[in-house]
Amino acid sequence: MAIEFEKLNSLQVADALLIYRACATYESCHWSGDYPNAQIVAEDIALERLYRVWENGQILGIAAMGNFDIPVPFDDGAKNPAWIFRFGILPEHRGKGTAKRVLACGLDMLRQKGHDFVRLFVYEENLPAKHLYQNAGFTSLGVTWARDDYYLRLVYDLQQDAPITIRTATVSDAPALQAIYATYVENTAITFAYAPPTVEQMGEKVEKTLEKYPYLVAEQNGQIVGYCYVSPFHGREAYDWDCETSIYVRRDLRAKGVGRALYEKLEEVLLAQGIFNLYACIAVTDTPDAHLTNASEAFHAHLGYETVARFDACGYKFDRWYDMIWMQKRLLSPIPTPPPVRKSFAQVKAQCGLD
Repeated sequence: MAIEFEKLNSLQVADALLIYRACATYESCHWSGDYPNAQIVAEDIALERLYRVWENGQILGIAAMGNFDIPVPFDDGAKNPAWIFRFGILPEHRGKGTAKRVLACGLDMLRQKGHDFVRLFVYEENLPAKHLYQNAGFTSLGVTWARDDYYLRLVYDLQQDAPITIRTATVSDAPALQAIYATYVENTAITFAYAPPTVEQMGEKVEKTLEKYPYLVAEQNGQIVGYCYVSPFHGREAYDWDCETSIYVRRDLRAKGVGRALYEKLEEVLLAQGIFNLYACIAVTDTPDAHLTNASEAFHAHLGYETVARFDACGYKFDRWYDMIWMQKRLLSPIPTPPPVRKSFAQVKAQCGLD
């Protein structure tokens, strides 16, 4: 059976206190004999944020999870944060990975309730708790003074683990796409453009691309977090089996699986269309700086692309020269007489699970 969170009611204050007292039996715990007391427990229950945790008919522990009004600054950009307070595991279940599993289930529950971040305090000398949260991916925001002692402020971004969904782009996505691309134009040499296109121009690009090729967006938590599309590698007929790829992921969500998810779906579609070769034109440099780190080259190499050409000092931006490479990935091995590429994206998108 799965781990279950039972929301406690007003008749279970005494039960909750018994669990808390049992959980407070390890040396580094900072709960005193009267903390949490009946008043605190009753308040948590009244606000529907106190849970008893079960698995296979056994009580594992207890936790207060949900909305709290805490006047301590957390510079995490949260719009709907949840808090975890007074999270304890009973002694007989410690040392078995139970706390890690319960925490993961609790985070998933809070994500499903619509929270975007989780915040908590950890007593500075509570090393097991610090290790638990930091190993789970919580980020430290420094130490604060509370309840006559120092506590570590920790925060967890629930959005980082939310499912990534891939769908076909629409013209109405243009504002979000333009916002993502503009940050690359204005702050990086990943694109050699000096000025971002308008929203209208982005919409026209989506519409034109979809006449033959895929233009895909990645969504997470209901927001567009990246996009990719392909263009003809060259206009002449002999290049019909080749495409040039383009991909952009929201810069604060790079290296979190968005790019891979986009490219995997893109390749599925292009295989269905009969495309043999993919090419990516990528800015690179021998001296990385604030505008270019060669991360795109590494990303493509990790996904099976190989460098097939290099052009030195061919792009000038931010008062310096950058190089450019072409990287290639074969989707299909060359054959003596390839079938014509006749299928459009509209003809194959349904079989690829796209609307």
